[in-house]
Amino acid sequence: MSLVAGLDPAETAPLPPAPPKQRAFRQAWRIAMTRPGVFVLGMSLYGLFSGIQLIPGLIQRQIFDTLGGRHPAGLNVWSLIGLWFAAQVAPLAAFWFANWVFSIFSTLSRVMVRTDMLGWLMFARGPRKPRGTAGEVLSRFRDD
Repeated sequence: MSLVAGLDPAETAPLPPAPPKQRAFRQAWRIAMTRPGVFVLGMSLYGLFSGIQLIPGLIQRQIFDTLGGRHPAGLNVWSLIGLWFAAQVAPLAAFWFANWVFSIFSTLSRVMVRTDMLGWLMFARGPRKPRGTAGEVLSRFRDD
């Protein structure tokens, strides 16, 4: 503030109200709901990956039941071995695809949070000074 020029409106403007107290789960839910389709797809793929682990055991049981003589009509040993192989490969594909979707979602979420933080610093009304040194601020933008 200068004694000659008078009061600067940016220095005398009241600060905006503080944001409401945020909880971690509520904030995570808000971030997830910015892109609900990607979030639901990623969670569904992780659920598929977790549930698909049961299938190879069920197929192995059928294989050994067939080899032991107690087998239902329609499936032979070779079709069960093919199903068992597919059940072994399916979790790998689901896990790879789930990781890919999650990396996209987490990158987009980090970009959104960084954009909001930088927008708050650059374009909010009134003076904004981040706490800490320049290195700490840079680490906060990069790592938090």
